[in-house]
Amino acid sequence: CKIFGDKEGKNFRVIAQSYVLRKLLANANTFLSNFSDRYQLMCQNNLTILVRDLHFGGVTRPVDLVSGGESFIVSLALALGLSSLNRNRLSADILFIDEGFGTLDPSVLEVVMNTLGQLQTLGDRRVGIISHVEALRERIPVKIHVAKTNNTTSRIIIERS
Repeated sequence: CKIFGDKEGKNFRVIAQSYVLRKLLANANTFLSNFSDRYQLMCQNNLTILVRDLHFGGVTRPVDLVSGGESFIVSLALALGLSSLNRNRLSADILFIDEGFGTLDPSVLEVVMNTLGQLQTLGDRRVGIISHVEALRERIPVKIHVAKTNNTTSRIIIERS
């Protein structure tokens, strides 16, 4: 059938990938709406991800043209959306986030932290954060510090607040 392409399966591959991408973006938009009412993700030409800015008349931009803070929020929403795909068959209950918080202004940082806290309290996912941002560290109830003891060993210190 020519609808699905030639013997290499390129058309079929694009159709399958665009189906998964649409599902991923739907999941990511659910999380993104918790972070902000400003942004929405969409796809163009089947596999190109765009960010729609609802505060600026719905103008769309490629994801590589968003600011540092916007990029962090979009990346976090995509990671959460990805971990939600086929949740019943593939469980990704732990999400690790390494930095990225330093690029956020205080109000956006507050929204992101509240959303991550909601994920934690709902029992949906555990979130591990690696950060040097003091305001963020103050909000995390359990901290794991890795302290260097010498050139070859370290020790782990668990702090509960």
